[in-house]
Amino acid sequence: MTTNKIMNVCFGATSNQSDKKFYTQHGILVFSTNENGEERISLKLTSLPIDADFQGWFSIFPPKDKSNKAADAAIDDVEF
Repeated sequence: MTTNKIMNVCFGATSNQSDKKFYTQHGILVFSTNENGEERISLKLTSLPIDADFQGWFSIFPPKDKSNKAADAAIDDVEF
């Protein structure tokens, strides 16, 4: 049995207009275990940041839950 855990690979840059840091996703990191119980880590980069402050460091975050339960509830309450 193979199990996978997927994490987002992101770069954080500070906005010129504020001190808030913004993260952009540049790939995924996959943690998996194969049938023999061996642990594997795979990295897939889909892009590289073009930023003067980029020095090769990324941050790893769990994926955000894309389901918006509040919006779904509002749609369900609409009467026809």
